[in-house]
Amino acid sequence: MLRRSTLLALIFGIGCIAVLSVVRAADPFFVRTIRETAFDQFQRLSPRPLGNAPVRVVDIDEASLRIYGQWPWPRSRLAELTERLGQMGAAAIAFDMLFAEPDRLSPVTMLRDPAFTRLMPPREIQRLMQEIDDNDRAFSEMLAITPSVLGFARLDAAEGGKPAVKTGFAYTGVDPAPAVPKLPSVATNLAILDQAASGVGSISLSPTESVSVVRMVPLLWTDGTNLFPSLAVEALRVASGVSTLLVNAVENKGTIIQSLRVGEFEIPTAPDGTVRVRFGSDSPQRYVSAANILADEVDQAVIDKIAGNIVLVGTSAIGLYDIRATPIGENVPGVSVHAQLLEQVIASDYLIRADWVDGIELLGFVLVALFVLVMTMATGPVVAFVSGGLAAGAIATGSWVAFADYGVLFDPTFPMAGGFVIFLAATSFRFLVADRQKRQIRRAFSQYVAPAILDQIERQPETLALGGETREATVLFADIRDFTTLGEALAPDDIIQFLNTLLGALSVEITSERGTIDKYLGDSVMAFWNAPVTDPEHELHACRAALKMRRALDRFNKDDGQGQPQRWRKGLPTVRIGIGMATGLACVGNMGSQSRFDYSVVGDTVNIASRVETASKLVGFDIVLSASTAAGAKGMALLQAGRIAVKGRHDLVEIHILVGDEELARSSEFLQLSEAHSAFFDALRSARGNWTEELRCCRQAARKMPVDLGPFYDRIPDRLQDFAQPVEPATIVESANRVSG
Repeated sequence: MLRRSTLLALIFGIGCIAVLSVVRAADPFFVRTIRETAFDQFQRLSPRPLGNAPVRVVDIDEASLRIYGQWPWPRSRLAELTERLGQMGAAAIAFDMLFAEPDRLSPVTMLRDPAFTRLMPPREIQRLMQEIDDNDRAFSEMLAITPSVLGFARLDAAEGGKPAVKTGFAYTGVDPAPAVPKLPSVATNLAILDQAASGVGSISLSPTESVSVVRMVPLLWTDGTNLFPSLAVEALRVASGVSTLLVNAVENKGTIIQSLRVGEFEIPTAPDGTVRVRFGSDSPQRYVSAANILADEVDQAVIDKIAGNIVLVGTSAIGLYDIRATPIGENVPGVSVHAQLLEQVIASDYLIRADWVDGIELLGFVLVALFVLVMTMATGPVVAFVSGGLAAGAIATGSWVAFADYGVLFDPTFPMAGGFVIFLAATSFRFLVADRQKRQIRRAFSQYVAPAILDQIERQPETLALGGETREATVLFADIRDFTTLGEALAPDDIIQFLNTLLGALSVEITSERGTIDKYLGDSVMAFWNAPVTDPEHELHACRAALKMRRALDRFNKDDGQGQPQRWRKGLPTVRIGIGMATGLACVGNMGSQSRFDYSVVGDTVNIASRVETASKLVGFDIVLSASTAAGAKGMALLQAGRIAVKGRHDLVEIHILVGDEELARSSEFLQLSEAHSAFFDALRSARGNWTEELRCCRQAARKMPVDLGPFYDRIPDRLQDFAQPVEPATIVESANRVSG
């Protein structure tokens, strides 16, 4: 039967899985962005090879502009370019550019300029216009005798023209128009040019201008009345010699376009008629410079690149601002996107994301999340993290195989990220349960008092009254390090046994040295000396108790104190504690209400002892005591450890570390260490001292000690301000923050 806490954890985890499933089904922007980024990474790792597709780009590049002048070129030169491409045997010539205005460099256009009309009689101007060739007319004549395709561009503004209708459309199933991207209006070419061209297609690469990376390209557009192809589709149609495109669309909670047929080529599409471009590197082999086409003597290799190929005319010149970002991290000319789309259509090399993939991804997330949830509840966060990592690796590998071998896009990010979120949620729930159990343990242990207090109550019943007295006391705090991590490795029942066993062993050592257990604070214990019974050597007894606690912890880490290993010790990391002590005036007595009170100690000394215990983490040693305690612990093996600031106090607290007892203090090894330690301090406080060399000597001498002083000396270079003299106020604040943090 499941424990109540485990059942609640499972319900909580399943609720989180349900919420994340709704998020995935809604598919918000951030989920789509992460998914597309993963698909981009796939393409970067395995870009499409160039292959031998009959597609070429005639590039009006920087070299062409240097030879033939800045853009725009006269239409007469474009007519010459078109004529030469036709003569070389281009299967189709598609221009990735607009010719929306008359050629400003045409002599006819110049004759219409008001400057000429003022200088020449109207009859003379009319005669010249009839005799001089019009560049636009010359260009249109070349378009008419070649397999040419012109473009149009989508505009957001309502004002604009309508594209010329050159392509016939047929469809199977339902009318595809409702699913196709809309054209509010378009920028078109001069009518004389559109009429002459064999085809007209859209040069726009996205339904919006806000797309930063080109991934999906529309194959079809609509103005609400007619369908229009993209430039790449129209170029393929003209090259194939067909007049009609076939669209396959179905009705399924809206119109869904499934494919577009261009001659013998069947193109699978997304529901809106777009296709995901599988990009390859922008290879120079794809390009032919326009300067090479227009050269007086054309190289045969150039002619071979054009003959029988679909030719796209565009520009890679930076100043013409037609550069697009691609998923593989390259910035390429817009014409390259059209070319690569044509290449993948001809090679039938597609990236498919069928409608069933969403369901598989959601199912994959649910299975991974349930697996992680059960593992976290059953085995703890560490094993669950490793197991979840293996599951995530399997998903990533499967996604990669689907992409690389089958061209199927499976999103690994949501199952992986969602599984990790469930892991965090389940682990946090376990932490909350562990914290609640700590509070329960605290309430249970607060019922107990030290035997010395019971003896005094029996002898002096009047001490049950509330109140207290001020006297000197030595206060000790001992805390279990990384208790949350330890709690993760234990079952809830074992946590209580663990704390009872360890805190019980530590408490025995405290009371054996005449100490009073004040309270148990979950995973820590607080004790004090010199109350209720006076103890003239309370500092010494507190230090001896701390050393005994160290030895008791060593035994605890080995067995249960009777030579038998604990049943829950398997897999438990080494348990460590930190001990801090301080001596000073404090108020001791019974504190609480009339119905329930405890014999306790309060005052500034308690605060200092708590901060000193916290400082043991910073110092890198397990037993740290204030200078006031060290002063009363004569004969103990002590080393100075600098000073710390305590919040609420303006002066610094000098601290020492307790290395061992009186016997160790008299040993030659410790005397050598003590001398090296003093020399280090002298060098540190001397402007000319070589403290790094002295610190090395300290480390060398410390190796002979029965306790590990390595972390203590390793952290000194980062704590030099704690040893500096005098200390600036800003340093005091910094030290206080470090200790309290």
